[in-house]
Amino acid sequence: MPGTSYPTTQRRYLNDTYLYDISSTILAVEPMPPDTSAGSNKMPYFGLVIAETVFHPQGGGQPSDVGRVVGENGVTFFVDNVRVGENAIIYHYGTFQHEMSENEDGARCIPFRSGEKVKLEIDAARRRLHARLHSAGHALDVAVLRLGLELRPTKGYHFEDHPFVEYLGRLPADKGSSERLIEALTLKIQELIEEDIATELYSTSKAEAASILSGGVKDVAHFPEGAQVRLVSVGGNICPCGGTHVKSTKELRGVEITRIKTKKNVTKISYRISKEGKERQIS
Repeated sequence: MPGTSYPTTQRRYLNDTYLYDISSTILAVEPMPPDTSAGSNKMPYFGLVIAETVFHPQGGGQPSDVGRVVGENGVTFFVDNVRVGENAIIYHYGTFQHEMSENEDGARCIPFRSGEKVKLEIDAARRRLHARLHSAGHALDVAVLRLGLELRPTKGYHFEDHPFVEYLGRLPADKGSSERLIEALTLKIQELIEEDIATELYSTSKAEAASILSGGVKDVAHFPEGAQVRLVSVGGNICPCGGTHVKSTKELRGVEITRIKTKKNVTKISYRISKEGKERQIS
């Protein structure tokens, strides 16, 4: 992991899922080990540390944003992966658009410099898709509660390939076959969509969060003392979450439960969601 002697990155996306671009300041440009895998374009790979970011890093079951960072002189850096390092510093990984020149000593001249003002732009269509996928997982939790299933969510995977939520517990025999439950859960989610319930986002103290959440202290045990806890309410169900979410459940049209599988005492419910249309690609 790169050095960590930088200030904590300010995460602008936490307050606005639909914020797609901002201006910020480069703090560091760190060279990464070269990619020697088959098919690599062999372009030098870097990690940018930026004072504020609009890029959501991979984590919490949600993939990272992608996009670009544009410098004052028009130099473009394409971001293909974003991760959180130590001390909550966010690293933006990727490559510069063009080959870099070399100085007299043969060292590459890095186009960005510390303190340079840059513009950050994310792929807006990808952001909206990720927000819908993540919120759909939370909506599934609400559907489970409304059906009276005694399942506790323990893991969410909100990637496009095969999103799912895992729950601790088994399905009761009196609820019918998995096919009937798939239909019932899908109908409950459709009800949430029609109810058009606004998503709420707010931060509070660890102690206050413990008093609000159904799981109490155990729901916030992993947060350090004195930390602010970000709470998200999707469909009226509140939980700690650092992801991006839709404004309202009406944006979840196209959600469909696809599979329910129980192994030992874990129930995995898979779903899918239709895209809102052809995604815009940043070029």
